[in-house]
Amino acid sequence: MSRVSRWLIIVVALAAASGCHFLRARTGCHADQPYMHARQLPPLKVPAGLDAPSTAASMAIPEVVNDIPARGPKDPCLEDPPPYKAAAPNKPLPQT
Repeated sequence: MSRVSRWLIIVVALAAASGCHFLRARTGCHADQPYMHARQLPPLKVPAGLDAPSTAASMAIPEVVNDIPARGPKDPCLEDPPPYKAAAPNKPLPQT
């Protein structure tokens, strides 16, 4: 095997291993996400002649109340940590 074909195999293997990550368009958190279009499905129906499972130990899922204002396109994503600035040290009290 010649050196050129070995390098070609290595380059092709590395490109395949990268998963074309660099070719994907980066969509930020402000882009439309699939979960934003989710809808509530009706409960499952138990066929005639069968017993419904016991729901005595189940937990109720609360209704979602969206009191949070929508984030604007200039607002940072929630995944990004907020800026952090260390607090100034406390000044000593004057000696009396």
